[in-house]
Amino acid sequence: AGLSAWRDKDGKPANWKIENGELIESKGDIFTKQEFGDIQLHLEFEMPPPKGAGQGRGNSGVFFMGRYEVQILDCYHNLTYADGTVGALYGQHPPLVNASKPPGTWQVYDILFTAPTFDPGGGVKSPAYVTVFFNGVAVQNHEAFMGPTGWKILAHYTAHGPVGPISLQDHNNPTRFRNIWVRPLKTDAEPQP
Repeated sequence: AGLSAWRDKDGKPANWKIENGELIESKGDIFTKQEFGDIQLHLEFEMPPPKGAGQGRGNSGVFFMGRYEVQILDCYHNLTYADGTVGALYGQHPPLVNASKPPGTWQVYDILFTAPTFDPGGGVKSPAYVTVFFNGVAVQNHEAFMGPTGWKILAHYTAHGPVGPISLQDHNNPTRFRNIWVRPLKTDAEPQP
């Protein structure tokens, strides 16, 4: 509970705030201490009061394995570049639709993430995939990441381990988070009778 499951980029205690049971973005990205591969992630977020435009509005992101970002942005009556909008695989794939609610309203992500796999030589056997429900609406449907996400980069994979941290981005906007939970998924498990 609280910040006990989170760390900063250097492994030190996370320096975000907890207020009324809500996690408030501040002072650097935070990372889960536990690492994950294939997961279901639920998180709720609330954008700050609108100031500025485009990427200057309420802005954060959730990263899988510390590499693959699903954008969090105040996109309620706020235009920005297509692959930088809320629900986008940042810098790679725009969402299918904008299901944003106004700032000050709690919004919900339910995300299925499948980790990439690599062959012994480091080549990609299967890319990372994500399905994103935003406020109950499918905005990404088993979409493949082209590699780690970033701003104005040509994504490409570099082999890495089967698990990594979930991280939340500090973009100098006091985005609030609550009800974050993770359920590991086994895609190779035998069906249960």
